[in-house]
Amino acid sequence: MKKKRAGRKQKLAALKKECDRELLDMIRRLMDRPIEQRTHFLRKRVTYTGSTL
Repeated sequence: MKKKRAGRKQKLAALKKECDRELLDMIRRLMDRPIEQRTHFLRKRVTYTGSTL
């Protein structure tokens, strides 16, 4: 007896679940870092010598 193949809706649901899991993992990794390292994307260059939040 052959197994039934996963349908389109099941594949999309599995992909969404995996994507959500990866997003949560990325957030956890960022939150584990010290505050100076996890806010790098918020910084705005003011001059050539410094940056600010």
